[in-house]
Amino acid sequence: MSCACSESVWDEEIAEVCPLAIGDPFSLGLAALVMSVRIVVFTVQTTVNIGRATWAFIGPRDVRFDLQFSATVMTNHNVINKHIRTAATRATVPGPAASGSADSDKLSLLPKDHRDFTGASSTIESTHRSVMDFAQSHLGDASSDVDRAVRLFYAVRDIIRYDPYRIDLTTTGMKASTTLETGRGWCVSKAILLAACCRSIEIPARLGFADVRNHLSTERLRQRMRTDIFYWHGYTEVFLDGKWVKATPAFNIELCEKFRLLPLEFDGKNDSLYHPFDIEGNRHMEYVNQRGTYSDLPLDEIIRTFRQEYDFAGAASELNEASFDEDAASEGR
Repeated sequence: MSCACSESVWDEEIAEVCPLAIGDPFSLGLAALVMSVRIVVFTVQTTVNIGRATWAFIGPRDVRFDLQFSATVMTNHNVINKHIRTAATRATVPGPAASGSADSDKLSLLPKDHRDFTGASSTIESTHRSVMDFAQSHLGDASSDVDRAVRLFYAVRDIIRYDPYRIDLTTTGMKASTTLETGRGWCVSKAILLAACCRSIEIPARLGFADVRNHLSTERLRQRMRTDIFYWHGYTEVFLDGKWVKATPAFNIELCEKFRLLPLEFDGKNDSLYHPFDIEGNRHMEYVNQRGTYSDLPLDEIIRTFRQEYDFAGAASELNEASFDEDAASEGR
């Protein structure tokens, strides 16, 4: 086998690798094998170099993309965790119950247009700390909604004294927390407090109003009112065992005993409304007009009616300085 090595690049490469290959068939085959290996190595090195060049061009952008993608994933993860934490927090404070719970089943019995009787408002402060504490402190070992509502009724009825001389027709004056702070209230403010207490423990409650002829009055009050009709008398309606039940926590037990009135009891099953006669058979209370129920206090409507029907101009200071209990006792009630 002849080979013109000086005229062939191939022979020069082989001669560089193995000088014995020139003119020797065995050595030439060995040199070809070595050269094949070198070609493979060269190919791998070339591929690596191309890869490095490509990475140098697009690598930073891929890294930025990966970082952006990772940031997006982490952000979404944090948002999901935030929603989970928020949901967990909401489950620990008063408000509509979570789906699938006993309270959820209870609220599902409400007509859809009545679901707004479970939250707080500017006056029915079911999430106010003092209201929540007051409610919890009087529940005792009661477990059912009926038993808990009954205990709240008697707490509001007897701990908060009835006082129609101190009527503050402002949002602040009508707040449930204000009634707790002063320890006194009239029918509307005490009804608001009872509604707030019920809502604070997930029992739906609303306000009811009626015009009544009230014979438990004083001469001082009659002169200012110019009538024995109490417009917008307030009571509470509580949703228990699938129905609305009326509760009237206005007259505290001491007042009833002092003036020989039949105290209003509440069993959570039957309406608790004023008796028409007192213990001695005297006329006590008459319902002359029903004004309906409300999810919140219709303060503007009440003020408008009071201005039309009552003569309270300039009388606020006089009534505030007087005592309803003393006036009623002096008139032989």
